[in-house]
Amino acid sequence: MSEALILLIVLAVPTFLFWAYLHERLHLSAVRFTVGESWHEISLLPRKHPDGGVRWAQIQWKPLRESTQSDKFIIGMAPRLAGIVALVCLPLTALLPGILGWALGVFFWGGVIDTITGSLGFNERSDLRKATATDSRWLWFLRLTGLALCLISGGTWFALGGAALLLG
Repeated sequence: MSEALILLIVLAVPTFLFWAYLHERLHLSAVRFTVGESWHEISLLPRKHPDGGVRWAQIQWKPLRESTQSDKFIIGMAPRLAGIVALVCLPLTALLPGILGWALGVFFWGGVIDTITGSLGFNERSDLRKATATDSRWLWFLRLTGLALCLISGGTWFALGGAALLLG
């Protein structure tokens, strides 16, 4: 097994956990900003969701007031802020030398992958579906915009030599 593959495996797990935690933490920040909360629980381990199905990471909270659709939009879209940072930073990692560029590339790919999965919104309980529950035109606009930005960021990273970090 090559050293690069071993490093990828070693970095992938904490990267996944970091981005999952940040994703849920941004939901919590948005909850506190909009409806407030008297209790919350963040779980990064797979577990059954109260509405059915299994979630890899999730947050549950008890709001201080009933949420409006605007609140639900803000809460659902909050993790996209971290995604924007990852989308901007990923191509820049291809310009960094050696192991630093490689490690940061793996790290920011974690944020891009979170953005990709968050932009799909196929599950009825997904953040994107909850955020756009009253107008499906927003669902498609945000879905296509998120996926296009991921493609641009990943393509730029590749064009700047990021793939050489993985292949070499």
